[in-house]
Amino acid sequence: MCETKLQPLDESENRTASAASKGPLSRDEMELRRMEAAGQLLKGRPAALVAAKFGVSRTSVWRWRHALNEKGPDALLKRKAGGRPSRMTPGQAAQIVHVFELGPSALGLSGEPWTATQLAKVIEERFGVHYSRDYAGRLVSKLRLHVQLSVGSKLWIDPQG
Repeated sequence: MCETKLQPLDESENRTASAASKGPLSRDEMELRRMEAAGQLLKGRPAALVAAKFGVSRTSVWRWRHALNEKGPDALLKRKAGGRPSRMTPGQAAQIVHVFELGPSALGLSGEPWTATQLAKVIEERFGVHYSRDYAGRLVSKLRLHVQLSVGSKLWIDPQG
């Protein structure tokens, strides 16, 4: 088992509290948030204040406090994600990010912006992996592409990022 030294943080050291408002956090960012919150809990900060500071529910903070008290800081480390493994490799996902950023016209497809149907078709043609139109739309979010969804399942890169 990995031993982790947990140091209480000063207010100025908080790196993830503002990150929560910028979209979904990665697994590493979520772990960092839990560890920073644990530092606040060890300083004796109330769960409600810790929850507000890190943009999580009080229930989550109470779960983290319980895990910290029962099993120590290692209980807050990330674990292997459950569920079905991805049907695409990380390299293939990186290729999809690149293709998405080029736009459909770069592949000779009609229309801008991307549609989820077009993206699903490109994935199937390139990698032999069939995804539904709905999942292709969710995949865009999972790959953390900067997009907006519009009526008609059109996808486009958000210039604001």
